[in-house]
Amino acid sequence: MTKRLLTVIYLDDGSSPRLTAMLSACLKTAEESLGMDAEVLSWDRIADGAVTSLNSRLLLMAVPLGHEGINDRYYQFLARIRREPSWFRGSLAGLVIDGSDELYTKSTATELVFSANRAGCRFVGRPLVEATGELNNFHVLAQVAACSREEAYRRALLDLIDRLVNHSAMTESGWVIRPHSLKDAFPRPDEEGSIRRQREAALGRKAPAASSGSSSGELSDKASGKPVILALHASNRRVSNTLDLWQLTSRHLKKDCEVIEIGLRNGKIEDCAGCSFRTCLHFGEKGKCVYGGVIVDEVYPALLKASALVFLCANYNDALQANVSACINRLTALFRRNFFWDKKIFGIVVSGYSGGDLIARQLIGSLTMNKSFQLPPDFSLLVTANDRGSLVKLPGIEEQAARFARRILSEVTGELPCTTE
Repeated sequence: MTKRLLTVIYLDDGSSPRLTAMLSACLKTAEESLGMDAEVLSWDRIADGAVTSLNSRLLLMAVPLGHEGINDRYYQFLARIRREPSWFRGSLAGLVIDGSDELYTKSTATELVFSANRAGCRFVGRPLVEATGELNNFHVLAQVAACSREEAYRRALLDLIDRLVNHSAMTESGWVIRPHSLKDAFPRPDEEGSIRRQREAALGRKAPAASSGSSSGELSDKASGKPVILALHASNRRVSNTLDLWQLTSRHLKKDCEVIEIGLRNGKIEDCAGCSFRTCLHFGEKGKCVYGGVIVDEVYPALLKASALVFLCANYNDALQANVSACINRLTALFRRNFFWDKKIFGIVVSGYSGGDLIARQLIGSLTMNKSFQLPPDFSLLVTANDRGSLVKLPGIEEQAARFARRILSEVTGELPCTTE
């Protein structure tokens, strides 16, 4: 049986002996235990032209960040990605970022994922292993597993490699991500108490059943026989360029999909107020949240049925709208029970001036890196339109919307190649 090959892009600038040692140890362990081979590509090999394409590969991008979060090789790599819009077509990836202090790891990660995604790269849910300077971000997981922070780091990286290699499969219509649980990397201690609660809070309590075909298990219901697409927004339909763009897009989806659209603008939407873990878990096990309302009554059931989630984001101040942000925060209760490995995330962002990439990166950080939604290639449609009604007059906008709809359809039906156009 042919072993699967993992390509590691290591942008080594000499600033992180810790990452060098961690990669070496984890790749050796993975090759022995996961039935895989690994090749490590340096930036020099890529820059010299030895690598002309990174299409259709399993990828692990490894970026060390030296003092003040600077890595010259990373910026050269980023420039290459942005100049070649199909460089990663057909590839599936994760990444590890190792910093010398507590800053810049997450911002670098969302920047890299956003750019690689626009170049055709798909990312698994929770694709980031992040190591800050003192590994403080592994404090809880180290307590949970009764191990050092360095060991927690090692387990997290091995888990990511395992998900890339053994929980994905290339089919004729693209990558399929199989259900997976983090419990093997961080097993639950036998004793009750704070360690157990922290472990469950950090990792979620239950992964989806492999036989369900959905990350919602028995709660999923696709009675219509069509894939379900859930669209969420907080815009005013009478004046919204964002909803105009969604209308141009969704009309290409309704024949083949069940499209559920929920407005978050009307009524009072409570943001997450940080309930105790036990309270959140108690309600989350029942598919509920203590605050109730439209999030519990409409969003939760629709999300459990959906194959894809589309956020319709009007960019007013280079940040997600308050109700959209509150909705994402409130997904935590549902996430206690359900990982979303097999659900796809898409974003439509309309900016009055600029900054659509900032909103797209917020969706990546909150939904893919945090809540485990899979990130399909070129997941976002970013448009600038200011004056009321001006979007529908933009040259070529109907074709842009149609292309984006075809990308969504390719992901939820598998009838078209899952690549960027």
